[in-house]
Amino acid sequence: MKIGFLGDICLLSVDLRDQNHQEVLKDFSTSGILPVLKKSDLNIGNLECPVPGTATGILKSGPNMKGSEHVAQILKLLGVGVVTLDNNHINDFGAKGVCQTRELCAANNIIPLGPSNALTKEENIHIIEGKKKIAFLTVAENEFNTIDAENKVDRSRDPYHIVSQIIRLRKKVDYLIVIAHGGSEGYTHPNPSTRSRYRAFADLGVDVVVGHHTHCVQGMEKYGNSLIFYSLGNFFFPFSSESESSRTGYCLQLDLPEDNSEIAYEIVPYNQCHTSYRVDPLEGGELTEFHREFEELSSLIKDDERIEEEWMKYLARYRNFYMKSAFPINIWPYGLLKRLGILHLFFPKRYLVLMLDLIRNESHRSNFAQTLVRYLYK
Repeated sequence: MKIGFLGDICLLSVDLRDQNHQEVLKDFSTSGILPVLKKSDLNIGNLECPVPGTATGILKSGPNMKGSEHVAQILKLLGVGVVTLDNNHINDFGAKGVCQTRELCAANNIIPLGPSNALTKEENIHIIEGKKKIAFLTVAENEFNTIDAENKVDRSRDPYHIVSQIIRLRKKVDYLIVIAHGGSEGYTHPNPSTRSRYRAFADLGVDVVVGHHTHCVQGMEKYGNSLIFYSLGNFFFPFSSESESSRTGYCLQLDLPEDNSEIAYEIVPYNQCHTSYRVDPLEGGELTEFHREFEELSSLIKDDERIEEEWMKYLARYRNFYMKSAFPINIWPYGLLKRLGILHLFFPKRYLVLMLDLIRNESHRSNFAQTLVRYLYK
């Protein structure tokens, strides 16, 4: 069975007004990637934003991304049969928005996979019966996608619950594929914790891990008997403000054999929404350059020292962002205090040590997060 995997898909109703959607669809329908996707028996894409209808946005950090119902036409043009909803924006308009998104998918014969918002439900699992039984499990890092209708933390995002799901599924199916939404946005390497997490999935018996969320391409590795694709990049994110690296991604096509031979795969790189609303495979020099860079990104993943070195560079670039996030102060006073050399007076070491303990210790972190949830959403 041949299965195609696509990265983040988003068509915002607030960014592209209704009068422009027909132009978008007309342009997109001529995309060069469409004939490629027709070769797959099934295509799976990540629907990055809810289509909430009349639902209202939740209280959260970052934008509430509201999708247009026209995205269903894009999914149908792509031949997408399953969409993953386990991502950091699906709950931007609460449980009602999630429900309306799932209804839109069902109305268009598209299977919505995740999120699992109740302890008794496992809507993040989909199993295909056939000569070989194939299971798909979606997981996502904890953001505001983990708050259910009662404003409680969704424990199904607990990593130990995910481990339990993997162990149970591994005993029942021939192929187990985890589709993971996580990592550091705009960073072209997996951070050390993401690499450890995906490798742990492989150690538990997952055959393939397919990642997205970073809005840029990351490398892949053969780890033991498993394949790990850390991030596919964006598939359809038509924002003029996006960086050039977010315009390039790749479609992953897996060929799952019916015998005991190895899983085969093909990577199809493309440019998305570069000068139009099309998604077109790379050709010529651009294709050659992509493969060169992808090989370089992939080789680095095996090098522990370089992974740590690149991660330290990334943390240095974002140091001010994280430090000022630890104190409720506007960016301009923060910069002024830093220039005056008195920033340390507002960040006493005892306070920072306490914050470190609350974040790093598992029990404190859980208690701290639950306390904040109860305070914010009471």
